[in-house]
Amino acid sequence: MKLEIDIQEVYDELKVIIQHKELNDEVQEVITQIKTRKDSGALVGYANEKMQVMKPEDIHRFYGQDGRVFAVINKKEYIVRKKLYELEEILKNKGFVRISKGSIVNLSYVNSIETTFDGALSIVLDNGNKDIISRRYVKKVKAALGIGGQS
Repeated sequence: MKLEIDIQEVYDELKVIIQHKELNDEVQEVITQIKTRKDSGALVGYANEKMQVMKPEDIHRFYGQDGRVFAVINKKEYIVRKKLYELEEILKNKGFVRISKGSIVNLSYVNSIETTFDGALSIVLDNGNKDIISRRYVKKVKAALGIGGQS
């Protein structure tokens, strides 16, 4: 078996190509290994030219700003090389909820939800971060938190 690895910045996603003259046991084993690989769930963030492996349960929130996506752990921020919609999909069953077009929060770190002076809802996290819950996401956030039908 030959293995070729081609790493370049022009690639946006991982692509695996298997080439062989037939679908034999060896090929089937490689396919099975790829399909059943264990995903550690870890994400990678970058800060000060260092790469940081982050566990989702440690992350308070993700937010987008100026075309970049940031992960926040306590008060430290890391650049994440994924889009918010990708993170939302990856984290959908791990206690995260989208609260606005530009923000996803970890429900484990929600301290409170407050009403702002203009009637909007603001979410407050344990680390002191605050963010506005977009009207579009209010029902989704309330359902995720197990809050009844009041608006």
